[in-house]
Amino acid sequence: MSAPTKALSKANLSMPLADLLDLVTAVAPAVSNDFITPVITGALFTLDKGRITLMGTDRYRVHRVRGDYKGSPSGTFIVPQAALKWLTKNAAFFGRRRISDLLQPWARIDFRFEPISAGLTGTMIHCPRGTVTITISEPVATDAASITYTLPLIKGGFPPLHELFDKAESLEPVAAAGAIRMDLLADTKRIARDKWEAGKFKVVQPNTSGKPGQFLVQYERGEALLQMHDGSRP
Repeated sequence: MSAPTKALSKANLSMPLADLLDLVTAVAPAVSNDFITPVITGALFTLDKGRITLMGTDRYRVHRVRGDYKGSPSGTFIVPQAALKWLTKNAAFFGRRRISDLLQPWARIDFRFEPISAGLTGTMIHCPRGTVTITISEPVATDAASITYTLPLIKGGFPPLHELFDKAESLEPVAAAGAIRMDLLADTKRIARDKWEAGKFKVVQPNTSGKPGQFLVQYERGEALLQMHDGSRP
């Protein structure tokens, strides 16, 4: 006799494809390619009452960006890098029109997951096992044409990086005590809403170990935190 199938919980979000693509593009550069630590090879999606937050890290930097969505209920999931790349590659399937919500493609993301047991402790952000399905569709098309991609979520504990931003934002700026990789700094511009938005910059020193500080970049809808180094070539 086969074992009973565990009931899966569901969550979903819908938003204009162009808006979702903007959020994914903002965090994608910071998502790690190091599969020794699988949990950071995807972006952390946090859904909370119509507000979506995406976050990615490769240990040298953290990108975080926020937007609005339609859907329910809430949840926190690690979406694999492969899903982000698929979304980017297929974003132009129905064109790039942004005239109005009725005349542009929409994206829907469906999560099916196993609820996490109560009583988990620790500082990590615990994310469930399950699947993520991304659907891109043209809402005004009479034939309801769409394309879909499904793959497993990344299960595990995502680092509590929100705390790094909270600490950096609370610290007073200090004199620059290190160097920054310019490619990492250039990638932070993707967080801006457009090319005209100016960012706010601050160097902070979160510890007293003598190590180089951190470089905080802030835009209206998100921020990035870059680890500074001593200036020597890696």
